Amino acid sequence: MKMSKGRLSAADRRQQIIEQAVKVFARHGVEGTRTRDIAEECGINEALLYRHFASKEDIYRKALMFTGGKGDRHPFCYCVSAQ
Repeated sequence: MKMSKGRLSAADRRQQIIEQAVKVFARHGVEGTRTRDIAEECGINEALLYRHFASKEDIYRKALMFTGGKGDRHPFCYCVSAQ
């Protein structure tokens, strides 16, 4: 389900992006996920996404931290790398 476009604080927007990115990475894997996919899931455009994160890899690292990832052994890693 896509999130609404309400105005959020910078911290809340970053959190929203991370939470939605976890879902997109889980569905499509790291290689199959585009920043456009993450932005669409959040109901924002890519420009806003890049105001908060430097790259898809940056988002992925934050998503791993959010899920409590411990390197390649975390279940989230298996989920996204299996795609």
